[in-house]
Order: sequence, then C-alpha cells, then structure tokens
Amino acid sequence: MTKSDVIQRLLEELNNQNQIYIAIIGVVLVFFGVMQWRFSDKQIKKMKDDFKKDFKIEEINDLIDEIKNTLDKSRKNEQALKKEIVEVTDMNLDNASFFLTYVADDSANVLSNGIINFEQAFNKSISTHNLSITTVQHVVANFTICISRMNKLGVKLDYKTNDKMEELVSIITEQAAISSKENTDSNLILAKQSLAQGIKSLEVEFKKYEDAISNGHPK
Repeated sequence: MTKSDVIQRLLEELNNQNQIYIAIIGVVLVFFGVMQWRFSDKQIKKMKDDFKKDFKIEEINDLIDEIKNTLDKSRKNEQALKKEIVEVTDMNLDNASFFLTYVADDSANVLSNGIINFEQAFNKSISTHNLSITTVQHVVANFTICISRMNKLGVKLDYKTNDKMEELVSIITEQAAISSKENTDSNLILAKQSLAQGIKSLEVEFKKYEDAISNGHPK
C-alpha cells in the first residue's frame, strides 16, 4: 500500500466518522427540540392558569357583564326620556296652537302674544324631533281656524306679527311634507291626504288675510 493509499483510507475513515457524528448530533438536536416544544406547551398552559388565577378572569367577566347591563339600562332610560320629551313638547305645541282659536274683535294684542308663544313651541318641537302627522294636523287645523276667524272679524295684527305668521305658514308646510314622507305606514294614507288638504286651506286663508292687510281692511 502506497503512502497515497494510506492517506486516502484515513480520509475515508474520517469522513465516515464525521457522518456518524453528524447523525448523532442531528438525533440529539431533534430530541431536545421535541422536549423544548413540549416544555413550551406546558409553560404556556401554566402561564394561562397563573394569569387567570392572578387576575381573576371570572371576576373581570362578571364586571364586564355588569357594565353591559348598566349600559343597556341607561340606553332604555335614555329612550324613555326622549319619548317623554317628545310627548311633552308636542302637548305644549298642541295647547299653544289651540289657544289661537280663541279670536275676538278686540283680541289683537292677545293674539300677537299667542302667536309668539306658538312660534316658540313649534320651533322647540321641530328642534328635537320630526312631528307626527297627527300633531301637524292639529297645528294646521288650529292655525287655519285662527286666521279664518281673524278674516271674518276683521282683526289686524302689527307688521312684525304678520311676518311671523307668514314664516309659520311656510315652516308648517315644510314640516307637513317631512312628516308625510317619513311616515310610510299604509294606514296613514287618509291622514296624509287630509293633511295635504289642511295645508291648502291654511294657505288659502292666509292669502285672504294678506290681501285684506294690503287693502287696509281685513275681511
């Protein structure tokens, strides 16, 4: 065996040993990797248990449920309060408009104050909600009766109040259109038609009043 053959054999032997060492090291690494993986799972579970124990998850969940219940009650109370506000403002508006129907020959000053009060009640109501068709019907009917009686009795108000009346007729007409559009209940078809007719009557009576004012002698 030559010197080169001996060297070649030694290299082959070393290579075989290296392959064995590499295989052994690979097995060891896999073993420790599996152990590390199992250890990590246990640690994670332990951390979860410790977290639940330390921070009392059940108590936190109970607190969250209590907060949710409180919020639900608050929302219900808020809705009830809003409904009550709507009812009160609508009632106040209805009363203010009904007051206008008491017209007499010498009631100009009283009517002027009544129209101011009616305007305030109307603006307050529409600032919080859109009026129902029924409420608008009452307002239109009462205001129409007021102007009609003013025409018959020849009651003439000051220019400032006349301007308020003109503005009120315009705003009431707009609100009537809004209420009719928002209420899609088929059972309210007749109510919508009645409201539309009421608006026409209101506009006709106010036109008569304007003509009478321009001629200087309401009829």
